Amino acid sequence: MRSTLLETQWALFDQGEYGQAYDQTHALVLRLPLAERRDAHRLLGMARWRAGQYLEALHWFREACEGSDVADDWCHLAMAAVMNKDLQLAAEAMEQVRFCHAASRHSQRPGLYMHLYWYACTLLEGGQHAAVPPLLDELAQAYRWLRQTDSAFLLAQGMPFLSSVLTLALQCFRAQESHAAGVAWLEALATGLDGAGQRQVGEAMHDLVQKDGTRPHPSPPFS
Repeated sequence: MRSTLLETQWALFDQGEYGQAYDQTHALVLRLPLAERRDAHRLLGMARWRAGQYLEALHWFREACEGSDVADDWCHLAMAAVMNKDLQLAAEAMEQVRFCHAASRHSQRPGLYMHLYWYACTLLEGGQHAAVPPLLDELAQAYRWLRQTDSAFLLAQGMPFLSSVLTLALQCFRAQESHAAGVAWLEALATGLDGAGQRQVGEAMHDLVQKDGTRPHPSPPFS
């Protein structure tokens, strides 16, 4: 929950005025009550993140994580660590993400799988392509368990939209030039999805085949 003492600064952030949001929050942070400072640290980190100042963002997200049981704080730290090439810190922060979700019995939002998706996107952006497929496998398992792929249903479950994960997967397998592995991943994903989900996977398969020349295995499960 956003601090009421930082309404003006959060409004600036929401308007895309990241520099102003940062400057005003930075001027206030030491005068805020201790209970309100964590939210100031979050805002400072996010403002620097949006501005592409990843080293400063890392500093403020570290501050926000001190004593925090909020998974979102730790996910921001993990992503900033990736962009600063500190993969050990990133992995440790993601362990805390999982711990916070488990401790709250998965009541926190954004949910675990949304955090895994964001982290995977950041790994891909940071050039850590090989670290992405295990996260894709974890996401695929969750989709197969849920089976339903309606966007409203996934949103209520704290899941990223299937289309977003499919886009991430194609980008990952292309970056690794692992097109056959991409086809196999898509085929395995489709086996547990509803009809709408299978059609989305089929379209992604078609896109991968058309652009990369990869041929799917005979008789894909969603044909």
